[in-house]
Amino acid sequence: MSKRSGGSALTRLKHSLREAGAIGRVSKTKQKRLGAGAGPAVAAPENPFERKVTKTKFEVLGRRRPGETGRPTVARSRSEQTRKETLLVEYKSRNHKSGFKDRRFGETDANMTEEDRMLERFAKERQRLSSRKSSNFNLNDDDDDDDGADALTITHGGRSLADLDNFDDFVPSEDDIGDDDLALGRLDRETVTRSHFGGGGDYADQEPAGQASVEARPRTRREIMQEIIEKSKAHKQERQEARQQDLVEMEKLDRDFSEMRSLLQIREPIRRKGAEAAAEAATEAAAATEADANKMKWQKLDEQRKLAKRQEALDRGNESDLSDIDDQAEYDQLLEEMSRDERARPSDRLKSAEERLHEERDKLKRLEAERFKRMMGLTAASGAEETQAEDGADTLDGPGAGRRARTGLSTTISYDKDGRLQLSSADRQAVDEEIAKRRKLHPEDEDEDGHSDDDDDDDDGDDDDDDDDDDGDDDEEEEDGDSDDDSEAISSDEEEEEVASARQAFYQDSDDEDSGKRSAGLGSKDALGESTLLARSLTNKAGRVEFSDVVDEAAAAELPFTFAAPEDLATFLQYVTGRSPDDLRLVIERLMTLYHIRLAAANRGHLETLVGVLLDYLEPLGLGSDEPDFERAIVMAPYLRRLVQVLGNPAVEICIERLKRVRQEVVADASLMPNQFHALFYQMMGYIFPTSDFRHPVATPLQLLMGQSLVFGASRSLYERSVGIFMCAQFVEFQKTTRRFVPEAATFVTRLLNSLHEECSAWADTTSVALEVDAEYSQSWPRLLSHSVPADKVAAHRGALLRIALEILYEQATLLSTTMSLPVIVHPMIETLKKFAPDAGNAGWLPESLAQRAGHILKQIQFLSDSVVASRLPLMWQRHRAVAIKTRAPRIEKSYRVGQRRDPNPERQEAKKLAYELRTVRRGATRELRRDAAFLSRVKRDEVIKSDREYKEKIKSIYSSLSKEANSMSSEERAHLKRKQFKLR
Repeated sequence: MSKRSGGSALTRLKHSLREAGAIGRVSKTKQKRLGAGAGPAVAAPENPFERKVTKTKFEVLGRRRPGETGRPTVARSRSEQTRKETLLVEYKSRNHKSGFKDRRFGETDANMTEEDRMLERFAKERQRLSSRKSSNFNLNDDDDDDDGADALTITHGGRSLADLDNFDDFVPSEDDIGDDDLALGRLDRETVTRSHFGGGGDYADQEPAGQASVEARPRTRREIMQEIIEKSKAHKQERQEARQQDLVEMEKLDRDFSEMRSLLQIREPIRRKGAEAAAEAATEAAAATEADANKMKWQKLDEQRKLAKRQEALDRGNESDLSDIDDQAEYDQLLEEMSRDERARPSDRLKSAEERLHEERDKLKRLEAERFKRMMGLTAASGAEETQAEDGADTLDGPGAGRRARTGLSTTISYDKDGRLQLSSADRQAVDEEIAKRRKLHPEDEDEDGHSDDDDDDDDGDDDDDDDDDDGDDDEEEEDGDSDDDSEAISSDEEEEEVASARQAFYQDSDDEDSGKRSAGLGSKDALGESTLLARSLTNKAGRVEFSDVVDEAAAAELPFTFAAPEDLATFLQYVTGRSPDDLRLVIERLMTLYHIRLAAANRGHLETLVGVLLDYLEPLGLGSDEPDFERAIVMAPYLRRLVQVLGNPAVEICIERLKRVRQEVVADASLMPNQFHALFYQMMGYIFPTSDFRHPVATPLQLLMGQSLVFGASRSLYERSVGIFMCAQFVEFQKTTRRFVPEAATFVTRLLNSLHEECSAWADTTSVALEVDAEYSQSWPRLLSHSVPADKVAAHRGALLRIALEILYEQATLLSTTMSLPVIVHPMIETLKKFAPDAGNAGWLPESLAQRAGHILKQIQFLSDSVVASRLPLMWQRHRAVAIKTRAPRIEKSYRVGQRRDPNPERQEAKKLAYELRTVRRGATRELRRDAAFLSRVKRDEVIKSDREYKEKIKSIYSSLSKEANSMSSEERAHLKRKQFKLR
């Protein structure tokens, strides 16, 4: 037992001391091996109680697992020593800002002696000097061991010289034998080969045989590449020759270009008839004359410039520059001619939206000024009859836009593409004479500033004259276009002020008891006669010399192009009363164009006011006659919708305010049913705003108000029933997108059908007709919403209500066809429709077509209801997926090892492996960090204990010294008292 285990602890200690040479005899060989300076190294005795052994359940011979045995104390002491060497050093130097680290070779190796360090440093220095960069350029260095990235390779022509085994086979490139070698007297390769190494004259005789042998053997890669290079050079030479030929042809074409340009300028004249052709021919002739004059002027300037350059060259004595001067002069002349060409001038740039809006507004103002002048009677000729004819409604984008002309009795009136009046030269002269004559007759007519109103009008006439001159001479118009635009803008502003003042006077004079008749019959003869008298009085009051005493009837009936922003409904009625729906559309379009929000900041307020005015205009449309005017409301709807979209919240607030006012009016009525104006308002709001929203500030209150009228409103008269059916039809239109169920509409329609059945059944025994079928009557909402129904149309009215009610029921059932509660909803409808079926016994009063339609609708609704019932499923418990039975099939693994966890999925297995390693490393790192923290805490604790001990010792020494001093002082005092007492004795 002792021999196997090594004996007792004391025996093992003695054995280790003897081995270390501490006790007993030591041989010289062992002493020499240990070293002279080395003392006896005694190994620490191993304590068997410090060994930790992990007991295994099954012991297998020959198998050693890591971690079965361990020495925790030794490991702890080693880790403690390692922390002292690393962590403790860092802790002590934590407040040091700088430090010096000795990085010399061997300083950190404690096993190396000083002599070994010096020898190793010397060897490293020699190695560094031998491997300097300068040795790379040493041609006498035969050391080829350095194959690194810094090794240099001598090449020639892209080939390494080290790869050339035989320099005689090396063929130099063409760049190696250049013209400089031949110039210096050096021989080329062919001469050297034939004369020096080719055997003299025999070389020529042997060449064919060698050539034949070369042709007989297969060609090498060098020969193939040489042939390819020669072919490439040949193709390149051909391309260069073709390009050179093209350049020659282009130069020839450039020389003949001046002659061709004259041919290109020939244009086929456009043949026209009458005075227009003569005027255009005269204009073209004048333009050609001016172009020729300009061409001669530029040619003269070019000749003068050319002569000046030639004289300057002769003065310098440099005659060689004369040809260059001629070429340069010819080039300059051609360049100037091309720059003066009409095709070389840049076209007008694209205009922004704001600029287009400004132009549209100015155009409307200019057209309105000219229309108002024509309405007040512009004198065309002094001796001829004062007649003018015009197209009528001059729209901006209609077929009448552009140049138009109509022939009257003695005068031809023409308009340009912008709608401005154009006069011939004779008419213009007659107008000027008439203006001069009237100035002589009325020299005292001046305004407050001392200027006559004729000045403004004369300016307008001059503007027209300028327009005609511009049309006659296109070149002057292009060269001086900016000034024309400025003068046109100034004149348009003056015309606008003039027209505004005249219009104000016109409306003030016409504001009498018959103003309504004149506004209603603007196109009639009586209205025109009154307008003529007003024009005459206005002419006498304002003193306008270019206005005649006769009003142009066509101009008076023409729709104005500009309007003042309407502040209330009365102003807007002045614009549209007596006008057609198309004129109403033009008025709204022109108001939106004139007061677009991008033109001025104040236009937003004008448009908001326009929204309120248009909504108020619905009231006269609905209540102005017995039948509401749906046509004008339909014309207004798109523009109201666009205004609300552009203005946003302010327009919505206006609509909400109008809706509140309508509700107050409806609630105030005893029948709680809307009137004709309210019906138009409901339809307009449903068109403007989205009714499919779940909540909307306008659409939601609107539908609530309509539903309140359907539920609580009376339905006794034909009008009340008609307006109720109208609201039900609107509900169907509102809910086509969302497919929501409106119970108010369904209830009202069912109640209406029941009441019609009771009333008509009571009339079955009488001779009067209860119902009639009139397709046109049932398709006209204005007739249905009329308050007064003729006696012969009452039956047709009831038939139209019945037909519309049946269609509404069918539409509602179709919209709700996907709803599971459809059978419950349509049950009252089915019961009501059965009363109107063909087999219900209503042949005495119900037309056959309506009975057939009611039967068809009843079948369709029953089919939809049955389909929904068939698609329903009874209530049942929630079904869960059946759980599969677990199988016990064996899992086969290719390489099985006991205790190894293996996943059949390699990716998941790799992920688990990485997760396990990460978890292990994290645990180890956490454990080490905790031990480091514990070590640092012990170090800090030792520092605190040490500092406390030093403090106590210091205090103790201080107290000791103080006590000694106190004792010495007390002894001195006692001695002094003794001496004093001794003296007293």
